[in-house]
Amino acid sequence: MRNAGARHELDRISSFPPARSAPTAVPDDSVELDATSQLRVERYALRHPGVDLTHQRTKEARRSRFRREGDVVVHAAGGLAYEKPLVAAQAHSGVQLVPLKHDEFGEPNDDWHVQWPDDDDDDSAVVSPRRDDPAGSVTQRAGYEWSRFPGRADDGSTPGLQLARSVPRAAWTPRERRFDTADRTARTAALGLLPVANASSATVNGVEVFSGILRLSRIGERLRLRTLGVIEWNDDDLDFARQRFPGVLATADVLAREYRRWLALPEVMFVIACAPCRIVATPGRQLGVGDADAYVTTDATSDVADHFRSPFVIGENHANIALLRDGEVLHAMDARHARSGRDRSPIVPDAPLGVEMVLDTGLAEIRHRIALAYVDRRVLAMIGPSPRLRIICATSQCIADILDDPLDVPPFLFVDGRLRCRHVTLPLSRERPTVAAVLTFGEQGGAVELGVRALRTDDSRRPIDARLCVVTELDADGTSARLFVDDEHLWLPGRWPVARLFVMEHNINVHDVRGVATATTDFGLPPVYEDKQLILVGGRARRFTTDELFRLGGDSPGLSDLRQHTTMSESAKRRHAGKSLSVNLGVAMMTRLRAQIDAFLDVRDGGTPEFDARAESKLASKCVRLVAATAVVVVFLRLVATGARVLVNVETSGFPGVERSEVEVTHRNVIDVVNPLLDAFTDATGLRPPALRADWSPSASHIHVVACPLDDDYWASNAHPQMSWLTLEEIRQLDQSLHDTAAVALACCTSLQAQR
Repeated sequence: MRNAGARHELDRISSFPPARSAPTAVPDDSVELDATSQLRVERYALRHPGVDLTHQRTKEARRSRFRREGDVVVHAAGGLAYEKPLVAAQAHSGVQLVPLKHDEFGEPNDDWHVQWPDDDDDDSAVVSPRRDDPAGSVTQRAGYEWSRFPGRADDGSTPGLQLARSVPRAAWTPRERRFDTADRTARTAALGLLPVANASSATVNGVEVFSGILRLSRIGERLRLRTLGVIEWNDDDLDFARQRFPGVLATADVLAREYRRWLALPEVMFVIACAPCRIVATPGRQLGVGDADAYVTTDATSDVADHFRSPFVIGENHANIALLRDGEVLHAMDARHARSGRDRSPIVPDAPLGVEMVLDTGLAEIRHRIALAYVDRRVLAMIGPSPRLRIICATSQCIADILDDPLDVPPFLFVDGRLRCRHVTLPLSRERPTVAAVLTFGEQGGAVELGVRALRTDDSRRPIDARLCVVTELDADGTSARLFVDDEHLWLPGRWPVARLFVMEHNINVHDVRGVATATTDFGLPPVYEDKQLILVGGRARRFTTDELFRLGGDSPGLSDLRQHTTMSESAKRRHAGKSLSVNLGVAMMTRLRAQIDAFLDVRDGGTPEFDARAESKLASKCVRLVAATAVVVVFLRLVATGARVLVNVETSGFPGVERSEVEVTHRNVIDVVNPLLDAFTDATGLRPPALRADWSPSASHIHVVACPLDDDYWASNAHPQMSWLTLEEIRQLDQSLHDTAAVALACCTSLQAQR
């Protein structure tokens, strides 16, 4: 940073931090700012690239460190709400900071007060235009080359930022390493976070329900899985969807079924839906199917898939969906999809209800989740059961791998209390977090502050009941508080006088950074909030930074997208980190979906399936010629807009049928004879077509005909070696008797349709 009164360019503010002891280039056509305004502008530009810098500059004043010439460090005073001395590690510049009051997320409630040391040095700055940049928009600095471009970087890094190095990597700081695009891309690729579709893969369309910040859709983008519609109740998430995917259709309420108005959508091949897990999750009431909102979890997704006639539905959910009360919620979901002709696949042997449970994805956060995939039975008959998920991870991360530079951690994230360390035995488990210490928060009978657990008392200081209440809010004058009963997941109405609260000690586990973290959520109570835990760093207990929360799930690009495409508050961004699934799990799910769609499209377009459980294959060996003495044949007809097509065994010139020496010519008996053929068709497709007796065949009176009409929902295989779906004209050219019999069946179906 330059000294007070320096001139700065507002239109192209470079990202911080610059290199150590490096001069900062200052164009001549810039606007003069004082030091305080400069700090606000730089901080706001960092959080909101491309946003008008005249709006709410001070609201983004959260970063705890900025660098200037001579490695001068400015340590922000965020979070200093109490009369505590400022601890500014490496703050040797003489900069004086006046402590300010901040809210829970470090937002200042007052102006910044910064006193800069005298600095009259006239550091020279050189701006060297590159050959491909004659306008001179590239600033050359010692060891760095920063370039700003419109749009979003392909690797999900800071938008419009590229970096070239000229100093040894060993000399870079941890924060500088994270700005290295090439290194970050290589690391991401090693973790399997950058899937790419095959060159031959066609772009297919889908819809995402309960989308959040569209983590699965963003992964699918690289796999040519295009999201055309988004259903999400959160307004911030809808705004993000519209900005991140321009032209996407978006609606808020899945229960209002406004998606039915999307009439111009092309074929929707898949539906993504990570349904809310609140009805089964451990922090909730766990009411299961008895919850008032159970329909949203159990049925809403299937309703969407039914409307768009999508053969593939994928998602994930809390592990309790298969465990709570013998898996009643999963049973309800399976039954709803089954009514629409979709089955859950794969079914894992020896797992509760056959679920595909995922625990460790190689990232620093452990989430007990199950992957859900429902596939149309007709598609399963063509491509076979879904394969097991393949989680690709070159190396396993721990908490220490995702931590920010200590100087970048705002002070308000540290939680004070009595810290008792525990002995930790190596190696640490990856199945659960390792408790390195226990923090006792609050003092028995002590002062009431935000986040303490307290008993309500009467005027004589006797407890009213045994319920521990969490102080979630304090009035400005500190005389009353809002309370939440954590054990009952219940907000108490109104406000309670602080004088009638008795504070109890509360123990919080502090996790070892050499191990893994437990799952974060989108809701939490002070003092840990949505983090759900504390970590032990440098002998102190603290929460995660926003960047760290997103790195836990492997979604740093998602945070970059949020900062670029939304104006969400910092608290809203933090909550989004816990609203979605692990990126490694998402990659595995979307990669499998892409492979299944490719297999289905290949078979549908005439390819030979590796797995052959098609109805055509099951019926091929059960065909009879019309010269049989007495037979009952089944004429399967696809009644489509382009005309009727009939299933014929081309090799034998026959229909599926059963030879009989004697058949009593009654409607019921004729239908009963061909029930095994209909059963075979149903086993393969999940469909049970109507069976209509079509009287007699004009070419062979000893042939009894059963017509089975199918609508266009049936995906017929056009490349079976024996069975073909032919038009009447094609059948006539093959065999006249086949043509006459098929015509009788078609006439029967048409006449009944006309009578409706």
